[in-house]
Amino acid sequence: MGRAKGLDPANPRWPERLASDYLDEALHGPQTPWRAAQGMAGLAYDEYERYLRLEKSPETRFSTLPRIADAAWLGARNPVTDSLAREMLASATNYSKSWANGDAVHAGHFYLGLLSFARGDLDEAGR
Repeated sequence: MGRAKGLDPANPRWPERLASDYLDEALHGPQTPWRAAQGMAGLAYDEYERYLRLEKSPETRFSTLPRIADAAWLGARNPVTDSLAREMLASATNYSKSWANGDAVHAGHFYLGLLSFARGDLDEAGR
């Protein structure tokens, strides 16, 4: 896929597919140690960042945000995870009829809760 990305660098499909492969490896790789999984998730997020710069369709971007937040969280990029969670929730009303709406709303609240828990703010995490 890296070669395809080099041949067609303006196509958002290539960094998205590569990111997805990295994230799948981080999540489901055979007996992947935590640090290696975190590194793979970081690589996934780097590719998703390229994807976001190239993707022109706001709805396609919206539908990919939960997966991008997964990569950011697993790659220990908490400020980015927070920003993505807030973007998902803010954008959800624009895509209320999209198949991805429920995923985005769930992921947005899920990650805001995890981040609050990680900061020790249990009251906010519960909300």
